[in-house]
Amino acid sequence: MSIQGGPHRAIARGVAVGCTALQLFTRNNLQWNAKPLAATDVDRFRMDWEESDIGPIVVHANYLIDLGSNESETAQRSIEGIVLDLERSAALGVPWVVLHPGFHLGDGEEAGLRRVADAARRALDLTDGLDAGILLENTAGQGTCLGHSFEHLAWLIDAIDVPERLGVCFDTCHAFAAGYDLRTRHAWRKTMREFDRIVGLERIQAFHLNDAKGELGSHADRHEHLAGARWEPRPSTVSCGTAASQACPSSWRQGRKTTSATTGTKSPSRSFANSPRRRWESEVRSGDHSGVRAPSG
Repeated sequence: MSIQGGPHRAIARGVAVGCTALQLFTRNNLQWNAKPLAATDVDRFRMDWEESDIGPIVVHANYLIDLGSNESETAQRSIEGIVLDLERSAALGVPWVVLHPGFHLGDGEEAGLRRVADAARRALDLTDGLDAGILLENTAGQGTCLGHSFEHLAWLIDAIDVPERLGVCFDTCHAFAAGYDLRTRHAWRKTMREFDRIVGLERIQAFHLNDAKGELGSHADRHEHLAGARWEPRPSTVSCGTAASQACPSSWRQGRKTTSATTGTKSPSRSFANSPRRRWESEVRSGDHSGVRAPSG
């Protein structure tokens, strides 16, 4: 959601279209530098959020950040960039910053992943004590992009080794493009069980709900609105209506064409590990999906 006019404007814009969850950038997403957040803007954002019906909010990191870069200047600016995003997110009271892991730029996945882990750990060390953490977003696997496999995400979480400030933002388009089938309830649950085995369902703190324009395993990072789903069966209403999303928690089903939904709560001080979510995780893990609905609160 756009913050043009100040961060609080994202709240107003979200309310105007009926959002119950938001993702926003705290600054221009294609520039390194940013004007400091004014205290009045922070206070207005927090007040408007509190008075709205919008629940969870996540921040998306700047697109220039590449923690996998093998170029020293870019690597340093990327660390400074994610530190800045964490600081701004914490100031606004938003608990998570969504981050694309980065690119190995021809050096191979192992070398790239090690650079990402080292840089992310450094950024978290520099922001120790802040009430904001990083959500690693799974990627489509285009080019030398890292994070397209569940194994990548699990390795990074283990290597960064700051578990209380790390999680995953699960992007459905990216997962499908990377080769994880989501087209039916059975396929969705199979993919979720695989994620649970490798990474852990408890790591998912946010979802980007999108359909995909490309084929399964195409590695094409091309998003489609859920209302225009190419997956079968096609939705009959503008909601999370694909076969894949019908198997998802009902807290995703916000009636939006493209939804950024979190599995947490409005207050960052409250635990994400609530009992409805635990029941969902248990059902996915056990294969008993008769009661799968939503971790909704």
